[in-house]
Amino acid sequence: SAALFVPVVTMDARVRYKAEHRILVIGDGDFSFSQGLLEHVGGSGENLTLTSYDSKGAVLSKYPRAKQTLSALRASRAHVCHDIDATQLEATLKSCSSHKKGQALLPFHRIIFNFPHTGHQRVHKNRELIQLFLSSASPLLTPKGQIHITIKLKPPYSLWDIPGIAVDCGLEHAGTLDFDQALFPGYRHQTTLAGAKTFEAAPAREARHCKTLVFRRPQAQATSAKAARPQQQKSRRARQKAKRKAQQTPSNVTQSVTGRSSSDMAVTPTQNEPKAAKRTGSRFPMKKPKHNKAKKKSHANKVV
Repeated sequence: SAALFVPVVTMDARVRYKAEHRILVIGDGDFSFSQGLLEHVGGSGENLTLTSYDSKGAVLSKYPRAKQTLSALRASRAHVCHDIDATQLEATLKSCSSHKKGQALLPFHRIIFNFPHTGHQRVHKNRELIQLFLSSASPLLTPKGQIHITIKLKPPYSLWDIPGIAVDCGLEHAGTLDFDQALFPGYRHQTTLAGAKTFEAAPAREARHCKTLVFRRPQAQATSAKAARPQQQKSRRARQKAKRKAQQTPSNVTQSVTGRSSSDMAVTPTQNEPKAAKRTGSRFPMKKPKHNKAKKKSHANKVV
């Protein structure tokens, strides 16, 4: 069921990213957003994975400044990938040349898809794109990771009901932020279709409609993996305790049954134990001295 979407935007709640975030950018036509993002996070691209739907050849042929932009991104140590399908992210990302074969993908703190569109003004087609993208992106998030979709909140785009689609994909709508193009120097929205309509998000008349929708896993689901670890440790300790109990020696078993240890119970004395008895005051008596018997005998004779 689709959720009723009423965007709530607080003052100065603008999209911001951090250098320590592992960030995945989806469908960046001419990589101008990627270049602006690189500057936004301080110039290091080590944690950035920047992608296009087009092949490298198509990007270079469509966008005159693409060659210079791609060179700058690679020089920053950013991971640049082409032919990445937003609806099949894991499979197509693993085919990227920058990904080491056999290695699992590291989860991302932020996954960004700016102004997604199929290129056709068909609401159902674009809704399907969003649904497949969210289903594909969700498994690639860290437990507290977020998916950011920037879009114009006016018809026909508002008719897609993206928050409702997110709920159906098991995500929750965490908030809506203002999209400030000035935070990403040089960014200009470019579609992947040659000759398709373009626009600037900077002018006030456009900027007021451009919002970033933030989605995440429900918090209970996000913390379930963390909560499971202590429970697993507790179960492991219980198993170890049961194992130790099963391996108890007979004396220990006696102690557990009677409430007394074997050292508290009577034992057969050995040759060395009388001396110990004298030292510890145990119940093994010492023999009486012979002179005591003699003294008693003499006393008896005196009485008689």
